[in-house]
Amino acid sequence: MIRGRYRFRLLVKAPRSADLQGCLRAILAAGPKATGSLRVAVDVEPQSFL
Repeated sequence: MIRGRYRFRLLVKAPRSADLQGCLRAILAAGPKATGSLRVAVDVEPQSFL
């Protein structure tokens, strides 16, 4: 929990030729829509991961 919010980090390792952004876009579109105070944010290349 950071600043009152739950956050999850996921590290995906793949070859450069993989379309990870397209895959992530499809996964988010296929999932249920965020409701209430739930918010989904994706940072593809964070400055600091650890």
